[in-house]
Amino acid sequence: MSGVGATPAVAVENAVRPPAASPDQDAPWAEPTAPQAQEPSVTARLAGVAEELDLAVTRGEITIDQALGFFAQIQSRAFAA
Repeated sequence: MSGVGATPAVAVENAVRPPAASPDQDAPWAEPTAPQAQEPSVTARLAGVAEELDLAVTRGEITIDQALGFFAQIQSRAFAA
């Protein structure tokens, strides 16, 4: 038999398909994936700055007015970008 009379379902079933890869195994054609470093969001970074400024005020290194002024500057620059 030559297979010419095969039904379309059988023809598709016998078609060459790429090998399936398990979820924990990359397919041979997949690009290697390296872990991506997650950059903190602007909000998270500003929260860190606020914490540091709060500590500096608590230690007496800067005044509350200086901290608020600096934070306002950094905040405006961060959201301008």
